[in-house]
Amino acid sequence: MKPLLYRQIVVCGMRSTARRTLPAVCLLLALLGQSLGPASAATLQQATPARPVECGLTRATTEGPYWRAGSPERSNLVETGMVGVRVRVTGYVYNSACQPIPNALLDFWQADYYGNYDNTGYILRGHEYADSSGRFQMETIMAGEYPGRTIHIHVKVQAPGGPILTTQLFFPDVAHNSSDGIFDPSLVVRLEHTPEIKYAYYNFVVGTANSPVPGTCGSAGSGHRSRCRPSRRSGRSSRPRSSPARSRGRRGRPSD
Repeated sequence: MKPLLYRQIVVCGMRSTARRTLPAVCLLLALLGQSLGPASAATLQQATPARPVECGLTRATTEGPYWRAGSPERSNLVETGMVGVRVRVTGYVYNSACQPIPNALLDFWQADYYGNYDNTGYILRGHEYADSSGRFQMETIMAGEYPGRTIHIHVKVQAPGGPILTTQLFFPDVAHNSSDGIFDPSLVVRLEHTPEIKYAYYNFVVGTANSPVPGTCGSAGSGHRSRCRPSRRSGRSSRPRSSPARSRGRRGRPSD
């Protein structure tokens, strides 16, 4: 908008022999500026999160009892008739040298609007791969809260051949963030609102085959330097290792 406004001022302030054409030009530019209005959903969708200033590893958190192996490959977890506010989680996967990681694996799972997990199927579960620039995008809904837990989305992230990062994403300005023992401010997404959908931006920084494994680290998504305590597991398979599906009922636990 600023370049357009500047051009309008310059044109309208020019001295010209064709004085009769200037009012029409100014009016056209003013109408064009009004038509552009605030940023649209398409503009936000194309916006790219800033690269972290310093690429410390993203903090790892508990996996919880509800991860299941074998989720379908897809970039949209929303199904017909699903209740909940839509949110598009998007960002980049970087290594500790701040270089994007093409084809990084991201495996998402979460509770539904009512705070329940699907422990028999793959509702609100799915995995995808970052593109050639390290960018990912997953469309889902805002997860519901349940006793002991604030709104969150689980995710495993893995560079090809690298160790697995297991972590969770949180949302800003949620009342129960302060009472959730797993919540970490370094894992809060940057949220943008549009009438159609929310955009949640977050950049992951993960270990690779030649770098330290993810551990308990400081902020990566917000660009702060982290002090990392590497975990003991190397987990160098190309995909997250399978674990037996756990089904403790429909509700989550505080450790989830």
